[in-house]
Amino acid sequence: MRRLRVWGTPDLSVRGDAESTLRELKKLARATGTLGDQWDSLVPAALARTTSPGRVWRGTLTIRALDAAAKYECERWLASGGDAALRAAVKGVRAIKVQLG
Repeated sequence: MRRLRVWGTPDLSVRGDAESTLRELKKLARATGTLGDQWDSLVPAALARTTSPGRVWRGTLTIRALDAAAKYECERWLASGGDAALRAAVKGVRAIKVQLG
């Protein structure tokens, strides 16, 4: 029976990898697409220059700050009510963290 088995030809294209990468990019775009467009209007101008929105993963929005001073100012802005504006702009955000990077 083994010698009668027909082995299929392997798929040598990158189609599977490309489709999975495209799915992941679409998911990321849905998660932060509206936030990336609205970032300058949601955040004060001084913060918008030194911070950028990261990704939303498992309900946590990551904000990247250029330096420690920008991180501190962003955390103060979030504590003074900025987190409510960001949570209203992006659905599914339960927590917000600020990272250097």
